[in-house]
Amino acid sequence: MGPEWGEYIEYWYNPTAEKKKKLIKFLSAEGIKNQYFGGLPEEILPRVSPELWMLDWELLRRPGNIEKQFELNCDFKTHLEMFPVYQEYFRRHQPPGLVMWGKYEIFFSVSEVACYKRELPEAQIHILDGGHDLLDTHFDEVLTLMRNFVKEQGGSR
Repeated sequence: MGPEWGEYIEYWYNPTAEKKKKLIKFLSAEGIKNQYFGGLPEEILPRVSPELWMLDWELLRRPGNIEKQFELNCDFKTHLEMFPVYQEYFRRHQPPGLVMWGKYEIFFSVSEVACYKRELPEAQIHILDGGHDLLDTHFDEVLTLMRNFVKEQGGSR
């Protein structure tokens, strides 16, 4: 997992009111903006429409939503604990795989891509010049990769 999860991981295993207060700050206007722009090099920043993070922030700041998002972020611990189950499924069933990853992703380390390749050696892996929200910066490229993948798997169009 990427560096942005460090404080959450610490909270999961040793929750305190002080740590929670600190983590809630990630769910601020600046924190939401960072989800869209964090880690991106200057030349990619103009591809991200500013209204995207602004809309997210407006929706998040409605009563009760910040607390719900915090709880959802904390529940990611369950997802992390399930990784061995996912890995076993991939090893056993070898489903077709398409992995698209942003080279500048701040929440999930690009080194994690090797885990997919280890479990799904035939998976198509694409490291794109983007961040967490690849569709915001590389929509056409992602769409092309997805369409080609579906066609290769016997899908229509």
